[in-house]
Amino acid sequence: MSFTSAHNDYLDPDKHLYQDEEPETPQLTPQQKAQVTKLRRQIYQLKTRLFAQPRTPITKESLFEHCPEGDFEWDGEAEDVGNAWNCGESDCETGWHQSIQAIEQGREDGKTWFVVREDNIAGCGDYQPVAGWDEREGDKVAQSTLDDLWFDLEGRSIEHFVGWAEYCLDVAVTGNDPLDNWRYGKSFTPSSAIEAARDNVKYLRKMTKRLPTQEQK
Repeated sequence: MSFTSAHNDYLDPDKHLYQDEEPETPQLTPQQKAQVTKLRRQIYQLKTRLFAQPRTPITKESLFEHCPEGDFEWDGEAEDVGNAWNCGESDCETGWHQSIQAIEQGREDGKTWFVVREDNIAGCGDYQPVAGWDEREGDKVAQSTLDDLWFDLEGRSIEHFVGWAEYCLDVAVTGNDPLDNWRYGKSFTPSSAIEAARDNVKYLRKMTKRLPTQEQK
């Protein structure tokens, strides 16, 4: 449903008479349907290739390479734009959510911490630790802990463009924009949603161009 249609429904004094009707969905043209199918296939292929790439090992030294010597404490700011993700729950009213990440890092009396916190429902402010360590709490910096950080650093960048591309295609098909992605931009149309998805796919494609040559064969 377009924002204009939603606005008119709100002003309609007889809205309560048919509030149980099915929401209006866009009528995609055959060309638009083909574009959606093609883009979904491209998203899957690009995501698969990017997550299969050889990964440069993350080390404690590399994470603290540009940090001050001695004691310091950095409370990272929350992301301006998080990642769109679909919970897949049939009883969820929106299906789509937006996660926001913040990273805390520091050193105190020789003990370090690098903690990734995430608010899975943007706006609720319930930032929970999802990765990393805190030696002040007795954590050990195991290699498995460092390896898992790839998913919250480089992997998260991949998921950012994948998630928003998939979200935009869902908006194009359903007409629903539960994350208000078009609130401050141009009015929603199926064409604008498909084009937004295509822009995210372009970023994914650029990321694949930086992969080692053997990964592009």
